[in-house]
Amino acid sequence: MNRKVGSEKDYKMNLLEVRDSGKYIFNNTDVQSVFEITRETFAGHFDAIREKYGDKELGAELLTMIGQMTGSKKLVSMGINKEADNMCTALEKLIEDGKKEGMQEGMIDGILTSVKNLMESMGWTAEQAMDALKISQEDRNKYAGMLKKQ
Repeated sequence: MNRKVGSEKDYKMNLLEVRDSGKYIFNNTDVQSVFEITRETFAGHFDAIREKYGDKELGAELLTMIGQMTGSKKLVSMGINKEADNMCTALEKLIEDGKKEGMQEGMIDGILTSVKNLMESMGWTAEQAMDALKISQEDRNKYAGMLKKQ
């Protein structure tokens, strides 16, 4: 099929700032939802999202788009893997994942603090401190690397 150059329609594209998108009303309800949820996410208004979109079914594409716009790899993954069918479920999973990550980071920080405290107060090497704390052989390299970075 031969096409003439310039025969395609010329579509105008308007750029808009998501954080300022509240003043716009989109004809497509999915587009409206994506911008509202993204804007509320940036503002940290998760209760407002739950209240308005909690039980509303969102397609995988919408969840993926919201994840892309907010920079949330977890939301993108949920959308691609169809792990959530509404925003409430997605938010609950995000919160739960955040709690798990926070607990893991807290445990690591606690172990590093314990190792450093034993090294300072007892004059031990990192190896001796990790022996006393019964840190597994497989985790020792990880903690030793973290100690060096501090």
